Parts: sequence; C-alpha cells; structure tokens
Amino acid sequence: MNQENETNFKELCLALIRADTEAEVIQLLKDASYWEKPSCWRWLGDEEFNYSSVGNQQSRAEQAIIEKLINSVDAKLIASARLAGYLPKKEHIPQDPNTPQSITDARTMFFGEELKDMETLSRRITVAATGAKPKEGNGRPCFSIVDDGEGQTPHHMPNTILSLHKGNKDKIKFAQGKFNMGGTGVLEFCGMDFNLQLVVSRRHPNLLSDPAQTPNDGDWGFTVIRREDPTDGKSSRFTYLAPLDGDRQPREGKLLHFVADALPLFPDKNLPYARDANWGTLVKLYEYDARRFGTGMMFDGGLLQRARLLLPEPALPIRFHECRPYRGHSGSYDTAMLGLIETLQRDSENTNPNRKNVEWYDKLEFNVDGETFVARIYLFKNKKAAESYRRDEGVIFTYNGQCHAVMTKDFFRRKKVKQDYLWHSLLMFVDCSQISTRGHERLFMNSRDRLRDGSLKAKLETELEDQIGQHEELRELASVRRKRELAKQPKAMDSMNKVIEDILSRNPTLATLLEQGLRIKNPHKPESASKGDAAFKGKRFPTKFHFRGLAPDDKLIRDAYINSKVRIKFETDAASEYFKRDHQPGQFEIYHVVEEKREAAINYQRPRLSNGIARMSLTLPEDSKEGDELTFETLVTDPSRVDPFRNIFVLNVKAERSNEPGDLGETDSEADHSGTGKGARGKGQDQTQDSRLNLPNPSHVYERDWPSYEPAFDKFTAVRIKRPPDAQENEVRYDYFINMDNIHLQTYLKDRPKLAQGMKLRFSVGMTLIALAVIHQERLRDREQHKSEYMPDDQVSVHERVEQTTVAMAPFLLPMIEDVGKLEDQEDYLSESAGESE
Repeated sequence: MNQENETNFKELCLALIRADTEAEVIQLLKDASYWEKPSCWRWLGDEEFNYSSVGNQQSRAEQAIIEKLINSVDAKLIASARLAGYLPKKEHIPQDPNTPQSITDARTMFFGEELKDMETLSRRITVAATGAKPKEGNGRPCFSIVDDGEGQTPHHMPNTILSLHKGNKDKIKFAQGKFNMGGTGVLEFCGMDFNLQLVVSRRHPNLLSDPAQTPNDGDWGFTVIRREDPTDGKSSRFTYLAPLDGDRQPREGKLLHFVADALPLFPDKNLPYARDANWGTLVKLYEYDARRFGTGMMFDGGLLQRARLLLPEPALPIRFHECRPYRGHSGSYDTAMLGLIETLQRDSENTNPNRKNVEWYDKLEFNVDGETFVARIYLFKNKKAAESYRRDEGVIFTYNGQCHAVMTKDFFRRKKVKQDYLWHSLLMFVDCSQISTRGHERLFMNSRDRLRDGSLKAKLETELEDQIGQHEELRELASVRRKRELAKQPKAMDSMNKVIEDILSRNPTLATLLEQGLRIKNPHKPESASKGDAAFKGKRFPTKFHFRGLAPDDKLIRDAYINSKVRIKFETDAASEYFKRDHQPGQFEIYHVVEEKREAAINYQRPRLSNGIARMSLTLPEDSKEGDELTFETLVTDPSRVDPFRNIFVLNVKAERSNEPGDLGETDSEADHSGTGKGARGKGQDQTQDSRLNLPNPSHVYERDWPSYEPAFDKFTAVRIKRPPDAQENEVRYDYFINMDNIHLQTYLKDRPKLAQGMKLRFSVGMTLIALAVIHQERLRDREQHKSEYMPDDQVSVHERVEQTTVAMAPFLLPMIEDVGKLEDQEDYLSESAGESE
C-alpha cells in the first residue's frame, strides 16, 4: 500500500468521523467507489445469515448503547491487566493465576489510585452527542463512544469487534461482555435506512505482539457496518467495509488502515473530536433512534440520566459530552457519570436536608434457591425527586453493575407488597453478581434486558414481595405518609356512614361488597403500642445477639408450616447498619444441621436490624414433610469477635395452613419467643393495636391540595384508592380519596346551589359504592381465574381500574341519580315500547 493510498484512507476516516448523517456517509463511500461494490463488503462475523443474531438483541435503544459502554470499560480493564502481565498478549499463553476474578477486584487493583480523581479518569471513556437536536430534521443525533483501552489491530478486528459468537472474553472473569453479540444491538437503532455504524481502532503499542503478526499491526484500522436489504425473500444481512483484496477475494477482504501517531477522537467540553487519542477505539452511531431520550444529553430524560440508571455501578467513570449547539455555561456541557447507585449513596449521606433527595436507604441480603442476592432500596422524599433519576422503573436487576432486567414501579402496589403510599417514590436495585453461571442462565435472557420466565424468577419475585411487604421501617415510613395525606383533608361527613348503612340494610346485594376485612383502620388511633424505640442507640460491635425472649444460650423450638415463611426475632445491641455498612460489617451465616453435619441453608433473608431487634425469615426446604424436625444454626460475627454469636433453633414441621381471611399464612409474624417452647403467637411489645371502622370513610380532596398528592389530582380525577401499609395480605382494605372539586360535580352544582350539600353527599356515596363494586369485581375475577390479587405489570391494576371507572362515571352519576329517581312505575309504557301485545 503506497503513501498516497494511506493519505486518502486517513482523510476518508476523518471525514467519516465528522459526518453526522447517513446520507453524508453514503456519499463519502460512493465517492470512494465502495458503496455500490458488493465485493468490498464482508459479512459481519463472517456469517452471511447473521440477522438472527444481530436482530435478537436489546429491545430498547438506550439499553443497546449501554453494551457499547460496557465494551469500553472492558477494554480499559483488559488493557491494564495485559500491561501488568496478568493476561497474555497471545491467546495460547495461560493467564496468571492471580488474575482478578471479579470486576470489583480488577477495578481496585488496576485503578485504585486513579479512582481518587474521578473527573480525570472519566476523560478516558467518553460519549459525545453531535448532529441533529430533537426538533431539527429527523431529530436523530449521533453518538460517538471513545476509549483509550487495549484497541485492536486492523488484522485482528474481524475476530474481535467485528465478530459474532467468538467468546473472546469468556475466560476473563472480570470482563462484563461474554457472548460477542451484545455490542451489535445498537445496529437496529442506527441510521435511517441502512443502520450505519463507524468503528475506528488502534492497538495499544505496548500490547503489540513481538514479532508482529502483520506489518500494519501498529496502524489505525477503520470500517463502516451497514445493513443490506433482504433478497429472494431472505432476511437482511449485516456487512462491514473491507475492500482491500476484495476484488481477488469477494466478501473476504481486509480493512482500510493508515499510519498516524494520534487522531483527534476525544471530545473536550462541547467540542467533538478535540483531544488526541494515541490508541484505543471510537464507535460512532449515526442518526441514532433516541426518541426515548432525545432531549439534550444533560437534561432530564436525556441519555446521561438513562445511562446512569441502566449502568448503575460502572467499574469506571464515563464522561458525557453535549456537543450540539445548546445554550449553557462552560461547565454544563460535560459531566462524569459515576452510576446511579454511587449518586444515590452520596445523596443519602448528605447532611443538608435541603439538598437531599433520598429520604431513606437500606441494604438487604437474601438467598433464593442457593443463589445469593444483595438489594439496595432507596426511598425518595417525593415523586418529583424520584423522577429526577428514573421513569417507570421500580426494581432493577443488575449483574456486574449493568441493568439486565427491570420491573415497573407497579411492583410496589402488589397485594403482598402493599406500598401504595410509597410506590411512586421507591427504587430498588437487586445485585445478582454473586449468582452462579447456571443461575444467570436461569434468570436472564441472553439479550440482557429481561428476566427469563421460570422457577428462579418466580421464587425471586416472591422473595422480593416479602422483603418489601414485611419491612418494618418501610411500613412505618408509609404510615407517616398515610397520616400526612389523611390529615390534609377532613373526613367525609358523618352522615355518609348512616347513608351507606341504610343503603346496605335495604339492599343485601350491595352488602356483599363489604366482605370480612373490607374495613378501614381508624387513622386517629396509634399505629403501634411500642415505646422507647426512639431512645435506642446501637453499638458498632454488639455484645449480644440471641433469640428474643430467651436467654443467650437457649435453643428455640417451635412449629413451622409447609409453604409458609418462618420468621425469627433476635435481640441485640447492634446498630441498625451493622450488617449493611461497607466498612467492617457484621457477617451472618445459617446452616441446616443434618445428622450432625452442617450444610449451608438456602432460601433465607439475612436479619434486618431496627431498634435492637433483628428479624430474619426462612423458607422450609422443598422436600419438608409433616412431622419432620429440622435443626438450624446461625452464626453472627465481625472483626471484633474471636467467637461468633451462635444460635440454634429447631422447627417442628406441620401441615400446610389454610389461608382464610385473617390468617397470615406465616409462622410467628410478629410474636416474641418465650422459654424454650414453640414460640406461640403472643402479644409482643410492638404488637399493633387494632382499631378499625366497619365502613369506608373517605377523605375529601380539594383543588388547593391537588399538587400535593402522588400522582397529583386534576379536575377529572374522581376517586383514588390506596392500600394501607398495615393491611394484611388477605384483607380488602383501602383508603378512599374523593375529589370534591371534580369538574363535573362543580358544573352540576352551579345550577343547584341550594342543593349543594345533598348533592355532594350523593356524589361521595355514589363514587364510594362504584369503587367498592370495581374492587369486588376484581376479586371475583381473580378467584375465578385462580390468579393472585395483584395484576401483572402489563395489565391494569385495581387502583387504575377504580380511577378510570370513576372518571368515566363522574359526568353521569348525579344526573342518573336525580333523573332515574324521578321515574315511576311505567310498566305498561315499557311493555308497549318493547313491542309486547295484550
């Protein structure tokens, strides 16, 4: 290859880097006589029928971009490992046995000092937005992702960046990417017609093989990936530009390449391609489908916010640059993305309440089917604060810091979770990094954007429901918000109860709506009889940890029921953060003792600590049967202790319990343990004092307070229901909020001012009965279909059905009550209208 060709190739490469539309790229390649010449294009992955792989990746554009960011992080970690001698430069040489086995270990080993300056480190992996703004032309921007990682030679790129199914990183334990497919997910979202993507790369000079495999190993190589339309009824194919020797070996050519010490690839503030890269990789996504995050890079809903959520724990910081012509000060065009978990952790530790969005945080650990999971729960101070970080996401499942699946925030309104007062403000991350390879296969689809239906998913969902639904601190926080909402407005007029009682006494059919358990707890009564909790001050390292109500060395013996959780309470003087703190945390282990041999137990929750009480739960082994006697041993230790706290409990397995109304279906949900007996249910010191009203007693909501509800009321809202946090699983109990400034009610009252009080009562009673009817119908349908009472994420919940139905009925309710009530017995008239004859 002569110098003139190299110069032309470099100019073409730089022109492709600066191009911001598919049309520009196509014209550049036509001018170079490449675009319309099939022999110049090589099959992606060297597989002609590659669409089945490329087209079966991420379903959303922002999730596909995350795969590119992961590849850049991997390239940085791998480069550092190779430079340090842990990974070989040649594939046939084995790894050093001390090679890091996790992303966390590799991050600490290779970037420990640099992590102290995140701003500087973030400039080595960048994302820049160029091209169109949302309202310009087609509104599709370009995204350029650049790193100074290991880079690839022109000769080796077909076997790495441009390969499929090669498994180049599957033996590198700390690498996120494994399948050599995820990076192709962006292609379906690139371009207007041809899904164009540019790749430019140069190998780190210190990682070049000696001797070199080819004379141009030190060159920059580049290519364009495109989609070719289907022919003869077959699917599309993806190809990449490889024109060298293409005439001699069509579809098997080599990449264009050239010599250069550096290329201007990295952005600087709002200037793209302003800083030199001496090696590394650039990937440019032309005219990317950014409809879901098409605002400015730094705005709410922009790519930075989405990436922070979908890559909540990146191993390395990534810098985002907005290079389109938005107005702003010099510091508003670029920022380091550390991941949402780091951002929220910093916020939760902020001591200034005016600059704090996270109201409460907790960290949980549990075991499902022998797999260990760690969850972080964040409660934002309100819905607005939550929406600064996420959209509809409620539970995010991560693996090695990357989002692999999402459940919407409707999860928190499920009947077992019962967080109707917090659901708009909760966000939960479930870290699945510790699960086995087989566990990963059972739980996640290969596209890494959704869960796989199966037994592990079902058990994990059940466990999460229990974790949130039984969380004492969350229940208390929800109760505080409930009291706050109920206190905003006066309760409905006292006469409403009398009206409903009279209606029910005269109409037994309606009375069936008020089944056992459909009662509202009196909000003016105390939530708990516990005293003195506020004064509790825990120790960093506890001096006691034993069953509550028993002496430190006593064994606990109690009943346990098949298909029910066993809940155990411990008494301790440990601080509430004992198990969840990052530095010198307490360690908890639980073993199933079988014939004097200990086996690691599965399906349990690590104890949750609150005010000197540690609560853990355990699911009986699947092969348990009535009459079994199961022995378990727990160990709690920390760096201060020589010997652990040791506790032994014995479970006498009983038959499965019926789940009648009022039966929790659980063993010892809130009871203390006494003596060495079976831990019978008793009234513990924190036993809830129950004082309920027999009939719904809704709160009236007025326009002045609409914005304070989550979500806000508007003029069309009629009725909204929320499940109290202390409602039991089988109770049908809701708080009712009726909009007394509903536009249809107010319009009706304008012409009848003297009847206002009676009409308001009719509206309130009528809307309450409609809401009860919807709830009743929902329960009947669930029973008939043998489904759980909550609706799956993709269906309408009972809360939404009530709101939608009452919105629809609001214009008709009062006219219907007034006019239909005036009708007399007109049997003859109706009969004649129906065409009947004498």
